[in-house]
Amino acid sequence: MTDAVEIRRLGTGEVHGHVEALAAVLHDCVAGGASAGYMKPFSLDDARAAFAGFADEAVHGRRLILAAFVRDELVGSVQVVLALAANLPHRGEIARMLVHRSARRRGVGNDVVEPAHRAWCIRGDGRRARTRLSCSLRLARRANRSVRRCG
Repeated sequence: MTDAVEIRRLGTGEVHGHVEALAAVLHDCVAGGASAGYMKPFSLDDARAAFAGFADEAVHGRRLILAAFVRDELVGSVQVVLALAANLPHRGEIARMLVHRSARRRGVGNDVVEPAHRAWCIRGDGRRARTRLSCSLRLARRANRSVRRCG
């Protein structure tokens, strides 16, 4: 039996508290061969700096960060970039779906994408607001049909 995966959107008050764990996942992914926008050599300090910047963007409302937890351990994440161009408020991008190698083949990537898609679609007042979500073709090929919806 596999452990349940809990997906949480990291709020502005908690995202900086998870930077270390998020960085560990990113570092593990790059060490395992996933580029995720980075190339080797890529240190844990590099990963911390990257996620500190992503956390700042989340605090300022330019990015959403969702994290996957198994038994309270952060094992994966996905980001939704909200701040593209000023004249494109209806657009967003799913970026850096990351799953620690120790948690792969358990559906964590699939589990984290659907809530990211839902979070992106809804405005602060709960109404549907955005209409165009993009992701990389590589991500779309490798993930389930919920990712493919991002077109």
